[in-house]
Amino acid sequence: MNAIDTDIKLGLERIAKAVKKLNLNLSKFTSVLIAGTNGKGSTALFLGNILVSHGKKTVVYTSPHIDSFTERILINGTPVDEEILNRYIDKAKRVSEQFNLNLTPFETFTLAFFQIACEFNPEVVVCEVGLGGRLDATNVLPNKISIITSVGLDHRDFLGDSVQEIAAEKAAIIKSKNLVITGKLPKTAEEVVTERIHQTNSTLLRYNRNLQVKNLHFKNFHLVFDLKAEDTIIPNVELPTVNAALAINACLAVSAAQNLIKIEPKTVRVCLKKACIPGRAEVIKRKSNTFILDTAHNSLAIAFLFRSIKKLLNEKPLVILSLLKDKDWQKILNIAKHHAKDVVLIEQNTQRALTPKDAPQFTWMDKESLKTLLQNLKNETVVFAGSFWMVKTAKEVIKSAYPQEM
Repeated sequence: MNAIDTDIKLGLERIAKAVKKLNLNLSKFTSVLIAGTNGKGSTALFLGNILVSHGKKTVVYTSPHIDSFTERILINGTPVDEEILNRYIDKAKRVSEQFNLNLTPFETFTLAFFQIACEFNPEVVVCEVGLGGRLDATNVLPNKISIITSVGLDHRDFLGDSVQEIAAEKAAIIKSKNLVITGKLPKTAEEVVTERIHQTNSTLLRYNRNLQVKNLHFKNFHLVFDLKAEDTIIPNVELPTVNAALAINACLAVSAAQNLIKIEPKTVRVCLKKACIPGRAEVIKRKSNTFILDTAHNSLAIAFLFRSIKKLLNEKPLVILSLLKDKDWQKILNIAKHHAKDVVLIEQNTQRALTPKDAPQFTWMDKESLKTLLQNLKNETVVFAGSFWMVKTAKEVIKSAYPQEM
């Protein structure tokens, strides 16, 4: 786990003071905030790609990352230069120290992002909410569009024990007269979001009402579907993934894009076909084996992933998971056992990691054992899931097991 993701301390007062001390004008560009239990990162990346493909200066902020911190801030689709990022992180730290703000690591990084966005002066900033919404550092942005991708039970120690409480935290990103775009939400969450929309005099576009995905099927380990966003219909959209949730996220992104710019359906189709989102049901083929890598780290995301790939596979896959014990890991393992021919666990290097002592009834492996396992596979489908760390580890192990094919 990265230091940037630890030491969580919610609240807007510290980051708001820091923004004021640096005299940052966050109203100089149009901002889109994206909250949700799952799907917010892929939605942000899809939206950023669409805007850039139409020639719009765009900055995208997501978290966490797979290989490098620079992945979290994309300037016109390219990771920020590491030297520039470090310069603004150092500046954020100095401001925190000078004014005794005690910014958390995430707030420090977010403040660096705000500075970079103000320097680049984009037309649009697309920002994934870090945790919840109401008290997340990103919520100081004066966003015009709010996207809520999904609502489920996750981060209960910070956000609440019910769907309604968690929905309220996420709906708090909605500001006065926003355009609000929602994915598939539980009825109780939908009611909370609708109430917030009425309070803020905002406008709602809802999946399965104004937005739809139809005729979804698989073609060569890609999703193919027809997309409808209000009056715009784009047939035969293709995504390089096997997780059907991403089709919905692409639909939300297209809806947001067309409310920001005039989109060209052909450009959108080409953009999405090339939009490989790392670690979101990413497919890697080596010899006769197929590896599916997904960052799904809670039961809602794991269940959706397996429902998607069940339609694609003739046999149950081997499933390799890395889980955290402060997540709903027992439910995740029950889902995995139902869909897998076998389940293997690998322990993360963090105090939050699930360990063999927590789940001794399962098979546990280290990276070297996992490498040997992969080398001996034939005609197998393997699903790696559980975290961004698991995706990075999976890529390292696959590369080590099949060096001649990289």
